Amino acid sequence: MDPLVVDALIETFGPFLIPVALFVAGIVGYAALVALGRAGLW
Repeated sequence: MDPLVVDALIETFGPFLIPVALFVAGIVGYAALVALGRAGLW
């Protein structure tokens, strides 16, 4: 991702962006583990 875009997002949303990004990353990781579990790979 372009550093200018990241800077603009942080400037717009401030420190609130960091926990939201971690939460979204957690949901994506959980969904990947569930998908792997259903496929019998995990």
